[in-house]
This record gives sequence, C-alpha cells and structure tokens, in this order.
Amino acid sequence: MCDRVRRRDHGRALLTRLHGGRAALAVLAVLGWAPQGWGDSTSPATEAPLPAPPPASAPADAKVPDPALLRKIQNFESTEAPVEYRFLKGDQVEVRVLGYPELSKTYTISEEGMLIVGLGQPIQGVGRSSAEVREALEGELSHYLQRPRVSLFLAKAGERRVSVIGDLSHAGQVPLTGQGTLLETLTQAGWKYDPFSGHQATIIRQGRTLTVEVGLIIRSKAPALNIRLKPDDIVILGSPDPVMVIGEVRKPDRFSVGERGGITLRELLARAQGITEAADLPGSKIIRRDGSEEEIDLNTYLFRGGLEEEVVLKGGDTLYIPQGGQIGVFVLGMVIRPGYFRQPKGITVLQALALADDPQFGAKLSHSKLVRGYSSGQPEVVTVNVDRLVHKGDMTQNLAMQDGDVLFIPETATSDVLDFVSRMLSPLNLGISTGAAAAAAMATK
Repeated sequence: MCDRVRRRDHGRALLTRLHGGRAALAVLAVLGWAPQGWGDSTSPATEAPLPAPPPASAPADAKVPDPALLRKIQNFESTEAPVEYRFLKGDQVEVRVLGYPELSKTYTISEEGMLIVGLGQPIQGVGRSSAEVREALEGELSHYLQRPRVSLFLAKAGERRVSVIGDLSHAGQVPLTGQGTLLETLTQAGWKYDPFSGHQATIIRQGRTLTVEVGLIIRSKAPALNIRLKPDDIVILGSPDPVMVIGEVRKPDRFSVGERGGITLRELLARAQGITEAADLPGSKIIRRDGSEEEIDLNTYLFRGGLEEEVVLKGGDTLYIPQGGQIGVFVLGMVIRPGYFRQPKGITVLQALALADDPQFGAKLSHSKLVRGYSSGQPEVVTVNVDRLVHKGDMTQNLAMQDGDVLFIPETATSDVLDFVSRMLSPLNLGISTGAAAAAAMATK
C-alpha cells in the first residue's frame, strides 16, 4: 500500500453515548464478552430481575439483512487478489547467512521500519518482500563479507493494524485483536452503539469497497455482517450527515452538506484543498451511502468540459481518489483530450502528446512549453519545439517528463503559459504565485 492510506489525519471527537444497559449487553454478546450465566434461566437468581424497559421506536432486534448484501459480503471476501507478503513493523525475521552462524538469528523490524544485521547499516524492511529484503541485505553485507549468501523468512508477525477514519475518540491506526472483526475494531476506536445513529462503515481493501450499516450487525441474526478485517484495511465510519473525501487529496476529511443536503464535486475538491500529484483521476469513484459505487473520470470532469450533469454528493457519500503507481503529467492547451495522465517513468513529450490524442488544428507547436516544478511555487518553463519534433524528427526536443510536469500546447506564440496553467489547475490546488518570481520563471531556455 502506498503510504497513501498511512498519511491521513483521523477523527477528532467522541461519538454519542451508549443508550441503555440492554444495548450494552447486545454489543458484548456479539463480541463474545457477555458475563457467564447472564439471562440463563437455569442459573439461580440472587435478586429480583429488573423490569423491562418500554419498547423503543428503533428497528426490531431481529432484523434480517438483505440477501443481496450477504452475497456482496461473500463476494468481497472471496475475490481477494493474492498479494506477495511485505514486511511490517514489529515482524520477526529469521535470517540465515551461509557460513556465518554468529549472524544467523532472529531480527525484529524496528519502529522506524529498518532491519539491522551484524555490522551493516540499517536497510529498509517495511513494505518490502522477502526477495527484496534478501537482495538489499546481501548488498549491505558484501561490504565486509565475501559474496554473502542470505536466506530469510517471517518467523513471527508483528502487530497488525488497520486504519480507522471517523468521528471517534481513538481513530487512527488500530491493532487487530481477538477475531479482528469490524465491531471489535470499531469498539477499540471508541465507537458506541446507538440504534438511532445509522452509522455506516465502509471497508476499503485492495481497491475494493464494502459498506455495511454497523447497527445492523447487532440487530440482525447474520454473523457474516461482522466481517473479519485484514491488515492495511481502511475502515471509514460515516454518519448520515457529512460527505467524506479520502485518498489523494491534500485534506482528507468529512465535510458538512449544510441545509442544501448536498455538495458538488468541484466544491468538495476545493474544500479538500485539491488533489495531490499522485492522484489517479480516471480511477476515482463515489461510494454512495447505500454502498453502491459510481466510477467517475475526474479528467473529463475537470479538463474536458465537465460531465453532462453536475455531480452532487449527499450525506453519507464518500469520494475516493486512489493513488497511481506511476508518475503523473498534465497535457493542456490546444490538444484534443487535455488532462492528467498516469504513466510509467520515462514518458517523453511525444508520448504525452499522443495520450492527449495529438494537437488541435491551429496549435502553435513551435512555441510549446514544458512547465516543471509548478506545485513548488518556483516553476521552470522550457520551450519545446514540438513542430520540429513531429515534422522533422528532431529528437532533441523529445524531453523526458517528470512527475507533475505540464506540457502546454499554445494557440498563439504569445500565449501566457503560467496564466493558463494556473487557471486550469487552480481547482486542484497546485497553484503558484504569479508575481515577480513566476514572471522571472517565464524566461525560456
């Protein structure tokens, strides 16, 4: 996973209080913590039973979940793509160095994510596979051993955690304990049962999502709703009121929809202070309150005249913008399909231009610009003669692009590149000062 889900600011306040002793017992029963003999008609009574409370207007205790939801849960748990194990903090790694028994022992990956063997320098352990750690370790040991041969395996897994986001007293990185179920984890994070809250938990796992009403887990007769979580899962606890935005935005958070009952996608992105340069715009999705998902291409929404209808998110909806595993470049101006593209490292100007379906008629190709470092506030603007590149095969103009670069194809030789780029990218909060520093950066090379 990317540190993308590990760098978030989580919830800030307590949820509502637990309503009544019977609700508390319901939670404890589901978790398997009910006191022995409680409610057992065969156990001797030591005092008169308490009178039953008046019936509440909350949903019935034995509500049966929708069979379609149960099938969705089964599909969510059965279609997980196998992934190669990558070490985490606290993992105990059994290392064997051929011919060096003094180095062959069990080592623990530190809180800083490092593994130290012998006299070598620390190497990165967290996030790497066993093959990657072995290769790095052999490289480090080769500084003082001749052709070291290393084998290693996971001896004991360290503490496993999931990320819990929501208005909870202990939101953040929560350890998986006991059965590692959704209710156990939310309880550790400070959640308390309220039959009137309507809280919904959205689980994100390997790019897939599942949304369940938390209260239904307690009220229903289906233990399958209390899904078992896995390390690196993201659990988002939402209320009916706010809209959430998570993933590759600068301020992942919950936002009130106010009296209007909804918020437009563009306004939501502005409140989230824009996207990061690692965002995978075409892969974004909206997770509705009922658990349904809508894929949305933010390239079309932001750069290509928008969509046929304005996108509105209502209370309980979540906007998820995933992280791409590649670099991102912008192609703007006089091209057929302007936008933001995620591509492998090493993409060139010519390849980026092809992604945008080539220039429009009338484009001033000889005065194209490559803007680098735009988000830093100190952009460097380089003239790229795309006309010579396309029509005369001058490969000196086919520059390699870097993460965050902007290729601008102007309409005229006097087009103000920074002004245009600033106006186009301002919704993404990648803006810079257009004062003296930006003007000085306009000098072409």
